[in-house]
Amino acid sequence: MKVLVIGGTGFLGINLCHVLSKEGLKVRVLIRKTSNLKYIRELPIEYIIGNVLDKDSIIKASEG
Repeated sequence: MKVLVIGGTGFLGINLCHVLSKEGLKVRVLIRKTSNLKYIRELPIEYIIGNVLDKDSIIKASEG
């Protein structure tokens, strides 16, 4: 199963990404260009650069 996480570089999002990855789920995270990936960089997740306020970003992040 694939899961899209918006806000994956925030406190709750970081922890959510860790749990979902541990459970074996395929995680995709919508991030800004300026996002700090320090706490999720080592996780096997896919990053989509965009903005939650941009319709095209949400469409791109949701594909597949």
